[in-house]
Amino acid sequence: MIILVKPSNYCANAIRYATEKAKAKIVKVNHMPDNLSAISMWHRMKIFCLQHEDKHTHGRPMKYPMLTLVISPSPEECKDWDFEDWRKFYDEVLEAIDTVDISKEKGCEDCVPTHLANSMSVGALHFDSKSGKLHLHADICRLDMEGNTNQLHQLHIRAMKAAEIINRRHGWTQPEDIREERRQEISKDCLDVLRNMPRFNYSIYFSELQKKGYVVDLRQRDSKIFGYTIKNGASFFKASELGVGRNLMASKLEATWQKLHNNDSAKILRMSTASDTTRLQSSDSVVRSKPILSPKQYTEHDKKSTSTLFKVRVDNNVYECNIPDIVKDIFTKEAELPENTLWSTIEDVTHTAMLLFCGYVDAATTMSQSLGGGGGGSDSKNWGRDKDEDDWKFARRCLTHAKTMHKRPKRSLHI
Repeated sequence: MIILVKPSNYCANAIRYATEKAKAKIVKVNHMPDNLSAISMWHRMKIFCLQHEDKHTHGRPMKYPMLTLVISPSPEECKDWDFEDWRKFYDEVLEAIDTVDISKEKGCEDCVPTHLANSMSVGALHFDSKSGKLHLHADICRLDMEGNTNQLHQLHIRAMKAAEIINRRHGWTQPEDIREERRQEISKDCLDVLRNMPRFNYSIYFSELQKKGYVVDLRQRDSKIFGYTIKNGASFFKASELGVGRNLMASKLEATWQKLHNNDSAKILRMSTASDTTRLQSSDSVVRSKPILSPKQYTEHDKKSTSTLFKVRVDNNVYECNIPDIVKDIFTKEAELPENTLWSTIEDVTHTAMLLFCGYVDAATTMSQSLGGGGGGSDSKNWGRDKDEDDWKFARRCLTHAKTMHKRPKRSLHI
């Protein structure tokens, strides 16, 4: 079992994600009434923090009013657990973090224990969409019920020590051993993908990793990839941590592929694709350089490639959006709600982004405006794919613009 923790300043969205994600089940609501909406939970925490503002901030606003935990036991550790077992486990984790004393650590002489078990919080059970692994998401108010501040200093150390306490108590594998096992597992899968590729291509490499259930986050500039991370459950790995001798870094992937295909035919294939290896998209990917001319043209072209069909209803019309599998997770896992919104949900933002991606600009505008959003204004009138814009970059731009479209428009007050 491992515990990840981070401070949060996008609190309403964090609680929405924890409680409203598909198939999410609320395990426990702590020091708040049951059956509250996500925004109501956040408002209670926010009002409570404001009531004790003079005590904990000394006149300064609290930058991070909430903590977010991701608690991930292995499938073997939580096998046959029922709902009550998860509830007890949630309480056990909070209490374990509160018992951690880091005052003897260097630079932590003034640190005091947290009081998470005595703070407002909500815990929800999530299912990984592809792997099926279970994990808990917990959002916790920075102030306990007495108005004391839960410290942020060395928060990751507190979480790691709490995980060690619980693992020893139950005889489970320690976090560092779990992380190493997952690192080796991902490294093996990365090498298997490269070994099975007939020619080197970034798009195929990342697409095949996604098919194995991994979440891949690229760092790129002008379509050139200079880094990536891979998520497995609650663990994140930079490319430099994978493989041996950093051989799975973006800059070394082609050389690693070549070593795995050290024969004449591989060299010929490498020469034939040398001009494509510095870009994410190649000749076999979906829509490389042509902007979207119309929904029909894009959809017909996209059906020829590996894609997933999403049907989006807007008013009385149903729009078919064929989303390339290499960017599908961008829409389904990275969507966020704007802070200032009326009735929109994360799913609405996702569907709006898909409509933009497939050229249904009018439908996207109608959907966002029907939910109280501004519709994007003049920025949506000339919407389309830029010249030489690859799928990854365009998908993220669609998602960003969809979020803007769902913002509640500012209205001036007329007297």
